[in-house]
Amino acid sequence: MNGKLFLILLFSSNNLNAQNYKKELLKSYTTQELNGFTKSKITILEYALENSCYFTPLPEGKTMDFPEIEVKKQVANFTDFGLKIEDFTQYFIVKNQNKLLVVKSSYILDLEIKNKKK
Repeated sequence: MNGKLFLILLFSSNNLNAQNYKKELLKSYTTQELNGFTKSKITILEYALENSCYFTPLPEGKTMDFPEIEVKKQVANFTDFGLKIEDFTQYFIVKNQNKLLVVKSSYILDLEIKNKKK
């Protein structure tokens, strides 16, 4: 009996966690897009929710021709801006700050996941 209860609780918590990920991903992707992705793509997107964005100082003396984005929090998530994880790294100049917001590519995120498993 205790084993069954444990499995039910485990399944419920995993299901809730998956729902939270899906809710967050719906800020950037449609339900149709999410349903059409492979399991490996979903794994990358779930990992990306906490690992895809970082800030770096703007290089001094260089002209940057990147889009500008307004960031209100010190911790950014790609879904906060309605961005999608692309096959290439994305760069944005943070408005009124001397920083770049970097959104890692799906390739880099996939490598990070694979390296964590080692």
